[in-house]
Amino acid sequence: MCSDASVVELKDSTSLSESRSVLARYGGHLFWTATDQIINIGVPRLVLYPILAVILGDGAFGSFVVAITLVQTIGLSPSNGLTAYVLRDLAKVEPSEQRVMLKTAACLSGLILLPIAAMFWFGAEYIATLYGNNRAFAGLLPWLGIYLLLVNLCDTLLSATRVARGFQRMVLVHAVQVALFFLAIPFFRWFDIDGVAAAYVVGAAAGTLVAVLLLSSFLKGAPWWSWRFAKAAMRVWPSFSLSAFITLSSGNLDRLLLGYWWSAEAVAPFFAAVATAALWVAPSMPISNLTLSLLGAFKDAHQIPRRRFVQVAAGALGSGVVIFALGWVLGGPLLRLLYPHLADAALPLWGSAVAAFSATHVGTLCRPFVCKFCPPWILPCLAAWTLVTRLVPLLLFIPSGGAKGAVSGLLIGSILSGGAWLVVFVYYFLPREKREGDGLA
Repeated sequence: MCSDASVVELKDSTSLSESRSVLARYGGHLFWTATDQIINIGVPRLVLYPILAVILGDGAFGSFVVAITLVQTIGLSPSNGLTAYVLRDLAKVEPSEQRVMLKTAACLSGLILLPIAAMFWFGAEYIATLYGNNRAFAGLLPWLGIYLLLVNLCDTLLSATRVARGFQRMVLVHAVQVALFFLAIPFFRWFDIDGVAAAYVVGAAAGTLVAVLLLSSFLKGAPWWSWRFAKAAMRVWPSFSLSAFITLSSGNLDRLLLGYWWSAEAVAPFFAAVATAALWVAPSMPISNLTLSLLGAFKDAHQIPRRRFVQVAAGALGSGVVIFALGWVLGGPLLRLLYPHLADAALPLWGSAVAAFSATHVGTLCRPFVCKFCPPWILPCLAAWTLVTRLVPLLLFIPSGGAKGAVSGLLIGSILSGGAWLVVFVYYFLPREKREGDGLA
């Protein structure tokens, strides 16, 4: 017969083994989501964009940055809304119906994006006139409209892999996409600026094909449309998409307004400073995405101990300070390494840019908890606040200040918007007594 001491020892050993298993599993998830972020965002910003900045020149590179920013700002919101719907509700659906739900969301993505892609295709000439009759726009936008349609479909399909925590599949899809984006280098030499956008179409098409092949067994044998799921998606899609649109537009307004009031050449050094500063907060997005995926297992915020929320708030603030300090010290040499011909113009913008992204980082880490558990009306309110606090300083500073005004507006807006996410997080999650009408899921 086992003694009480040996039973306790066995339980402690089992508990330690389970804890290690959980840590290993979560560590694996974080590794793959971080790898995905490095491939999807880090490689273009560290390798592709610096090469394009050299071979295209300041004017054409600035035009490409403004064009792809415009397309992504308007066009990525619909799929972000549908992806949020899948991430939020797929686990609540019976396994036999999950594939129908995903297929319906994919069809909705195509239906919503077709007119947006057509707008960029047929409206390219008019949009070019808004940016000083920029002829590069007229060549870039039609191709980027097709890219937009494909990448939205791909992202909607990949939302199922996020729920299932199949992050390796996401890495493979995005690795294929980004590898083919590098065709922009020879395509530019053969087809001028249009070739850069055409390479993005090739990459998005290949990535979508790989996603379909990886999900083929999951998608097999189920109808592609269900009115029940379509109606359910459209009930929550407007608020999710509005939130995504405001978030994307508020993050991209600096480049769009700078290019509108000044020139594509003015955008090039500003983008070099901002894109390099964003690298210092690159881990925040995979951590946020992973957290949102892991929160899918919880139905109620009160299932999570209060100390975890305290740790999240402390970790967000502490890591924001560390990121700012590291970026301030090490960012200049990195900027000179990546964009040597733009560094002299970009370095005066650097300090404000890295401070802005440090503030954004704090809000990014709080975001998944707010998205998952808070009442749905909170998201559009926070998104609207983000838009206003980003837009107003830019409108005040860019017309007279140019790139310096843009980075000052970015800093002010980032502090106000990141702080708002933190305030909502603290208000809803740190008091753990369940309050009447708190609305937490």
